[in-house]
Amino acid sequence: MVQILLSKGVDVNSRGGMYGNALSAAAFRDQKSTCNLLLAEKAQADISDHFGRTPLSWAAMGGHLTSVNVFWPTGCLVSDNGTASYSLPESTSSDTLGCTLLHYLAIGNCCVGMKRALRHGFEVNLPDSHGWTALHWAAYFGHEPAVSVLLDCSADTRLQDSKGWTPYKLAIFTGATPVVQLLSTSSFEDESTDLQQGLKFEAFCDSCTRVSPIGSLSDFSQFNVQC
Repeated sequence: MVQILLSKGVDVNSRGGMYGNALSAAAFRDQKSTCNLLLAEKAQADISDHFGRTPLSWAAMGGHLTSVNVFWPTGCLVSDNGTASYSLPESTSSDTLGCTLLHYLAIGNCCVGMKRALRHGFEVNLPDSHGWTALHWAAYFGHEPAVSVLLDCSADTRLQDSKGWTPYKLAIFTGATPVVQLLSTSSFEDESTDLQQGLKFEAFCDSCTRVSPIGSLSDFSQFNVQC
């Protein structure tokens, strides 16, 4: 279908939709052959969505190492036929959400990619615009392997985001028991009491960019329906 659309003259770099562009959508869905086809048709390897997220960001977020390797085999992106190249972002570069590649690798539980990023100098404790580090994201999604990698690289479990949430609190909130147990050995105080005192969490809608306070996981379904 992609080949048919391209043969009809569809702009390979047209923007729109949830992923911002076709290349990012293919990267997130781990469609390596489609990624290479789009690159061969002059898709911009560094094309970004309205938050500044690139196809590499989306591949990392999807947790697909094969797609990450398409965009970052040895520090650059090269399609199978060598028609495109893309330098790895600087370790401190971030999008408009303040997220670096390491944040997205943690979201996707892509441990091999995380280790590679950390070896290339990505800061393990660098927060995004809301104060979330890679460990916050890994804990929130219950990614025990990613949490283990970050802890092994000296991630700080006590860092709070802009609302006072630590990775440990997020793991409790989402019911990620294995992560709670893993982080409890690194926490110096029982933070669960803060949750019982009405600490609120804000959900962010990626489609309409709406932010809404929620008090429990049950509020998520209502938040999604309203969007």
